[in-house]
Amino acid sequence: MYTDMLQLEEELDEFLYDFGYQLVDFVITGKGPMRIYRVLFEHVGDEKLTIDDCSGMAPQVRLFLEMKGVYNDRSSLELSSGGLDRVLKRERDFEKYLGRDIKVRYFDGQHKTTLRGQLVSFTDRFLVITPEDGGETVKVERGSAEKVNLVPKVEF
Repeated sequence: MYTDMLQLEEELDEFLYDFGYQLVDFVITGKGPMRIYRVLFEHVGDEKLTIDDCSGMAPQVRLFLEMKGVYNDRSSLELSSGGLDRVLKRERDFEKYLGRDIKVRYFDGQHKTTLRGQLVSFTDRFLVITPEDGGETVKVERGSAEKVNLVPKVEF
């Protein structure tokens, strides 16, 4: 059984890359042998993910997880795109969506807060955001960020 889930996530990302995809998020829910594995992924380029991509990769991902000793006959697997409000976790995510509107849930030292605004820059320690209300830029320590999501940009 795999004990280091961060390592498993990185190995899954490398595995998907061999097929032209990259991992957006990897979530495991459930207890004991009855686990649900949610794999959110996308093409390495800007190509949109399709249902055929998901159904084509499902057997490959299931085999990968079985070989790692975490998936069994009582497990369930779900594959989908990261979605319009995809989570941002990795350096490549922040690079790709630099200049876009994001929502950050973080601990400001006293309580949890949510900030929406434009990601103007980032380092390995901080996200620099111009709030949507036009106020001064805010530096959010990445270690205090609980979740960072893209704000959907939908045009009609």
